[in-house]
Amino acid sequence: MNITTLCEICEHADTEAWADMLAAAPADFARQFEVRHARFGASVVGVTGTFDVLTMNRVVGVTSPEGISVSDLDTIVGMYEEAQSRRYAIQVCPMAQSEQFVSALKDHDFVLFNHWTKMSRPVHRAIPEPEHPLLVERIGPERAEEFAAISVPAFGWPLPTKRWVAATVGRPSWHHYMAFEDGSAVGTGALHVHDGIGWMGFAATDPQHRKRGAQSSLIAKRLHDALDLGCKMLVVETAQDSLEKPNPSFHNLIRFGFEVAYERPNYVRVHNDKGR
Repeated sequence: MNITTLCEICEHADTEAWADMLAAAPADFARQFEVRHARFGASVVGVTGTFDVLTMNRVVGVTSPEGISVSDLDTIVGMYEEAQSRRYAIQVCPMAQSEQFVSALKDHDFVLFNHWTKMSRPVHRAIPEPEHPLLVERIGPERAEEFAAISVPAFGWPLPTKRWVAATVGRPSWHHYMAFEDGSAVGTGALHVHDGIGWMGFAATDPQHRKRGAQSSLIAKRLHDALDLGCKMLVVETAQDSLEKPNPSFHNLIRFGFEVAYERPNYVRVHNDKGR
């Protein structure tokens, strides 16, 4: 599969999951914490003026070879500046990394911050068995708060976002899971399905139960369910793996047949109190 097709598949799955998570924020929560979103062509802009979390303040789905037009870029920066978002990112897949667009990002005071690794896997391939399998169950809204209580602290997100994360459980196209050890919930994971592509996220494990098979079991369960749901491919993102900073999640995904699709840079801008 060529890089253009991979970008289109991965970014579209990412965009739809992100857009639906933004839409899931309860109305009063969104007002209180300044959660808003907008679409610019294929891209989705998510703004959370209260929370200094890049994951919650980012533009996803930039796939056009021209990137984002200067006028749209001005509008997007204006949205974040109006909300006084502390930091915000534009994620740029390889097919959108033109010299002109990168130059426009720099002109708007965005700087290259880091990269996330996008990974993908055809669903039809054989699914390995976890080395240390744990019980994994798909959950409904009745366990939404428990799901959020594990995932939010694991990501280091502000505690008020538990309500937001919990609100995604039970929404159409979402499938949420918990792993159990000796009857206690120890890990979480989610699967969002759109247009035959599965997006995996919310992978978190209670710190006292790491390296005991929770995430391997959750990956295997979602692979089997994605096959049953008719998905053609699964996509996921994770931090870059390096000798200096090994990423266990990356190696776990490799063991389950995922391959690197591409490295996606995050261009970040810090709030300017004086505006542009």
